[in-house]
Amino acid sequence: MSDEKITPKMIELIPDLANWGDSLARIEEWTAAVGNYELAVGYSRVFWPRIVAFRDYVLLEAYATDEAVEPWENACPGDKRAVEAVLNHIHMVDLHWNGSTHNEAQLIELGRTFKEIFQAKLAWAFPDARFQVEFDDTPGLLPEEYQVTFWKVRD
Repeated sequence: MSDEKITPKMIELIPDLANWGDSLARIEEWTAAVGNYELAVGYSRVFWPRIVAFRDYVLLEAYATDEAVEPWENACPGDKRAVEAVLNHIHMVDLHWNGSTHNEAQLIELGRTFKEIFQAKLAWAFPDARFQVEFDDTPGLLPEEYQVTFWKVRD
């Protein structure tokens, strides 16, 4: 256990920490106490996404199909950046479909984290390419506007 007390900022991100009283705990320790291995495996796929080269695109693996790409190629003729940007975007509110509630601080924290993850994964997986990763963390956006996306920078 760390010597860090639960702070209001931590509780804003994880309201359940308020139930831990005045204990010393880190978010990682809370996760170890309430999580499970099934979720850990699922989140490992979410937070270290499969990204692949497909034709002349770099895409999240789930969208690396002709059926996913071709409608966007038709809608954005010749604009590979636009095709990648739309196929590679993730709305933070879409991470859970189970009616899980969220607040703006959580959406911003997750979006910033996803941006860093995409930057690291793309640099690691495609060291000879350049990518643009975007996340608008402006407070006050509509929840569905908190989204992260990326595309390959082409000269």
